[in-house]
Amino acid sequence: MTDRLAGKVALITGTGAGIGRGCALVFAQQGAKVFGCDIDADRARATVAAAGAAGFEMDSAHPIDLTKAADVQRCVDQVMQRHGRIDVLVNAAAINPQFAPVAQMSYEQIWVPTMVGEADIVFLMCKAAWPHLIASAAARLSTLPRWPPCAAPKWLACWLIAREKCRARDDRQLAVEGGPTRFASTPSPQDWSQLWQPPPRG
Repeated sequence: MTDRLAGKVALITGTGAGIGRGCALVFAQQGAKVFGCDIDADRARATVAAAGAAGFEMDSAHPIDLTKAADVQRCVDQVMQRHGRIDVLVNAAAINPQFAPVAQMSYEQIWVPTMVGEADIVFLMCKAAWPHLIASAAARLSTLPRWPPCAAPKWLACWLIAREKCRARDDRQLAVEGGPTRFASTPSPQDWSQLWQPPPRG
């Protein structure tokens, strides 16, 4: 364990499995006070148990449906009640998307649910956590990229590129809005221990 993130409060979504679980355990290992959330309560509890067994600090809100604004706000409220602030937000959660060739893709049954599960859940969490991130002396935000177009079937690549461009615009908007308060938006938490440089005061 290192202390590079010691004292920082990190809210990480999708901690029940995959990238979210990995981020939660690494952040905790680096000394952060991790607060996770997931729609799957059993998996969320398992991640908390794994962190505790390793001697790390972690809390979790579950089940949390990130497509519902009320659930998202409840999660943020619990973080604030527990820790009083949010220094880091990692948007790691995503639904399992459904794919189909464009001509065969149902707008109502495939496109809309997938975009809600990829883009809306990021917006809702950023919106709820934003005032607390701005209040932090050294906030950081990371929204993880999803399936890269280079790994996708040719008929799916255009859809993925469009989705990521949409999310990239959101990231730029957040970076611009956070600029006056020295808030940084980063593309990935791969090297968080190296990236974490508190902004100069004054």
